[in-house]
Amino acid sequence: MTLFDALYVIDGVPQEDTPRNLLTGELSATGVETAREELPVLSDETVDPHLSAWTYHECDIPAYLEKLAAYPYPFSLRYPASSARLSLASALADTLWREGHFTYDQLRLGLEWQWDEKALGALAAFYQGCEALGEYLESLRLDVDHLSHRSNALCELFPQFSTPQATQASVPGAQRVPDRKTPARLFPQADSWLLYLPLDPCRFSLGGSLLSKVCGNAGDGPVEIGDGDYLMDVYEIVREMVEDGIVLSGVTVGRGGLMTALTRWCGQTLGADLDIAPLMKAYDLSEMDETDRARVLFGEVPAVLLQIRDEDYDYVDAQCLLQDVAYYALGHPVISAEGDTVPRINISHNPVPVLSSLLQALISR
Repeated sequence: MTLFDALYVIDGVPQEDTPRNLLTGELSATGVETAREELPVLSDETVDPHLSAWTYHECDIPAYLEKLAAYPYPFSLRYPASSARLSLASALADTLWREGHFTYDQLRLGLEWQWDEKALGALAAFYQGCEALGEYLESLRLDVDHLSHRSNALCELFPQFSTPQATQASVPGAQRVPDRKTPARLFPQADSWLLYLPLDPCRFSLGGSLLSKVCGNAGDGPVEIGDGDYLMDVYEIVREMVEDGIVLSGVTVGRGGLMTALTRWCGQTLGADLDIAPLMKAYDLSEMDETDRARVLFGEVPAVLLQIRDEDYDYVDAQCLLQDVAYYALGHPVISAEGDTVPRINISHNPVPVLSSLLQALISR
C-alpha cells in the first residue's frame, strides 16, 4: 500500500475517497476493489497560515530577488490546492516549448510525489492536493497514466508530461530533458515585443508564494487556479505559434512569479523596458499601491512570456482576439550599450516609473 491507497482523517473528519480514486477514478493500483476496512487509515491536521505584519517595500526588491534565487521551491503545506494546481499548470506550460509536432490531446501525464510523511500537515496537504488536482484534471480533460511516490526531506510534486516525440522517465533526476524548440533566452532584437499571457483568469495574490515564504508572511490568501478550458485555449494558440516559428523565445511563469521568470529570460546579457500599468488596470489593481504591484510582480498566477517580432504583432493580436484570450504587451528587450557590464530590467507603472535596475543585485551575484 502507498499514500495513494489509504483512507484519510483530516482535522477529525473522515474522507470518502482514496487519493488514487480522486486522481484516476481507479479503486486500487491493481484495479481490484479493496474493502474499506482493509485500507490503512492515516490521520493528520491542516496547517493554519501564520499571520504577520510584514509589509512589502519596493526598495527591498534586490534583496527579495537574491533570496528567491537561493530558495528551493517546495510544495506549500498551507495552501495545497493552489500549490498542486500551479505545479500542474506550470509543467503543462513547459511542454509548449518542446520540439516536434503534437497536440494537446496527445500529452500523457505522470505524477510523482516526493513527500515527508512525518511533517505536521504533510498528509493532510497530500490528500487536499490530490483532491484539488482531481477536479483540475477533469477541467483540463487530462488523464493520469501513472502515479508514484517516494519519501523525501521536502514535500514536492513533479508532474511529468510525455509527447509522441519524447518520453520522460519516472524519476526527475534521471529523466531525459526533452529537446526545446523555443529558446529560453531573449534574442537581442530591440524592436521585438515581450508579451505576457496568463494561463488562468484568476486574480493575483501572494498567499503561498515564494515571496511570502522568504519573507515569513502567509500573504493574502492563495491564487485560485481552476479554469481548465481557458488554459486549453491559450495552449492551443501558443503551441501553434511556437510550431510556426512566430515565438522567438519564451519562458513559463510559475514559482516566484513574473520577476523570477524575467530573471531567467534576460539572463546576464540582456535587459528589458517594461510597463505593467495595462496589466494592473485589467485586474483592477492600484498602480500607486506597493502591495498591489508586488502581487503582479511576485504573485504566482501560471502564465507564459513570449518574445515576438514587431511584424508579427498584428497576427498575434488577431489570434488572441479570435480565441478570446487575454495578452499584455509589456515592452521590449534592452541591449546593453558598449561598456555596460550589468543588464537592467526597468519596470514602470504609469504615471511614475519607480522600479529601475531591479535585477542588478541578482544578476551580478
